[in-house]
Amino acid sequence: MEENTIYLGITHDIKERISSHLSKGSKNRSPIRKVINEGKALKRIFKLTDYIDEREVCELEKAMIFLFRQYKDFNVLNVKRGGDL
Repeated sequence: MEENTIYLGITHDIKERISSHLSKGSKNRSPIRKVINEGKALKRIFKLTDYIDEREVCELEKAMIFLFRQYKDFNVLNVKRGGDL
């Protein structure tokens, strides 16, 4: 995986979120799973905060995905625009 490939996500349980992205189920269409299937490795996983209000975190996720997509140096794995709970 390129050093500047990123995925931004909202979760209340980071271990469960990572596990769901990494599961090998046939219905798993996670962009992270796809990258792993291509033989690339996850380099780092960051937890940025313990708690943010639902409305605020949805707007923040959308803004961050939009921001990183503006930079040509970043490969953003997010398929959707974000903000879904």
